Amino acid sequence: MTPFSTPEPVPVPIRVLLPGDQEVVAHLRFGRQVPDGWRYEVGLPAYRNGPGDSVEPAEYRVWVRAPEHVRPVDGVSYDAVPDRVPGAALAVQEALGPRRPSRCCRWSGRWTRLSCDSEP
Repeated sequence: MTPFSTPEPVPVPIRVLLPGDQEVVAHLRFGRQVPDGWRYEVGLPAYRNGPGDSVEPAEYRVWVRAPEHVRPVDGVSYDAVPDRVPGAALAVQEALGPRRPSRCCRWSGRWTRLSCDSEP
């Protein structure tokens, strides 16, 4: 890093939906608005071969579509996630949708509140 470069922002956790109905918590690095929506650069947890026969933790970075491939992690703020497009408004919250209520809801492209009259 040079004296004039900015450090990479601290990533925040985000759930990534993988093929085969798998889901992992990854690091959300950046957002980018494209003509057909939003892409997020995420760091998926992985392993790599180290020196000799060692195995060490690694991160595989890939761009995914929002909201098709990602879901928010409860209690995490996405306000500080940087945007790779200079001058563009950060809309991570808009792409992910509103925060999921603590109960009485479901995901079907957006959080939908169900009838909770019997809930305490």
